[in-house]
Amino acid sequence: MISQHGVSYKFTDEYVELLDNLIADLLIKDRLNEKFSEAYIRSEIESIISKLIKDGDSSRLKENINQFASDLERYCQIQTVYICLFLE
Repeated sequence: MISQHGVSYKFTDEYVELLDNLIADLLIKDRLNEKFSEAYIRSEIESIISKLIKDGDSSRLKENINQFASDLERYCQIQTVYICLFLE
């Protein structure tokens, strides 16, 4: 049972498998496993689904998941630091 944003729901086995495949694709194919955990991605997708159920607008699911995937791909935690070096 998933409870978020004031709604509770449960996936059928078929949808659990689809969700697992989606998460695996994001982690492996898109190499997001280098930046994000499976638990984080699962939680965010479940949050998206919960919000859509609460709003009663499941037609935007694909759009919201695609936007989330795009946001994950753009996220970069690499920081470049320049150090001034000089020789005397």
